[in-house]
Amino acid sequence: MTAYELEVAGLVFVRDERASLVAVRGPQALCDEAKAQVARRVTAMGAPRSTLSGRRWGACEQCGDAMDSNRGGWCELCALARRVALRKSGVAL
Repeated sequence: MTAYELEVAGLVFVRDERASLVAVRGPQALCDEAKAQVARRVTAMGAPRSTLSGRRWGACEQCGDAMDSNRGGWCELCALARRVALRKSGVAL
């Protein structure tokens, strides 16, 4: 499932005071699916490819998953995977 599909199904991506993604909330099955999707992306997000030239509205610039049509950048799952990858490499967040 994509981040967008998880949100539509009822998952909430929780942000801290700096608007950084920090957790997910919702039914356990959706939380488990989000964790699996983040884990699948961690290796790739350890060294994310450079942003594609121009904006790709409606699709994640890293994984290519569909997002809301007015969004650009990374999807929530890739953003969370980047945090996990940085934490594993010893970078303080």
